[in-house]
Amino acid sequence: PMLASSGQLRIIGRTHATDRAIIARKGKTKVHVYASGAVVARAESEKDAQDVLKLAELLIRRAHACTGCGACVPYCPQGAIELKERATITEQCTACGRCLVACPAIRYDPLNISEM
Repeated sequence: PMLASSGQLRIIGRTHATDRAIIARKGKTKVHVYASGAVVARAESEKDAQDVLKLAELLIRRAHACTGCGACVPYCPQGAIELKERATITEQCTACGRCLVACPAIRYDPLNISEM
């Protein structure tokens, strides 16, 4: 529920959530994040799938590690970030990714999900 309510996957593209998965899609590239923890990426090339999977990993990490510090807010040209307990990405997000540059939760987080 935290990942869906945070809107973090909107940075990949349009999202759709069900009780079993969140799907983020931009063009022919899709990421499925399942409630079981499995993450599946589909794209036109293996490289594109790997790139979007890496981005999804960062966004999942960000959703869980966000402290609501607000460092990302001034980087969003659309004003698509709301601060509650954590940063929430709204539907105004254009998926530019500028907010990721300032986010200390993913920039300095020693956790490497791919090694778990």
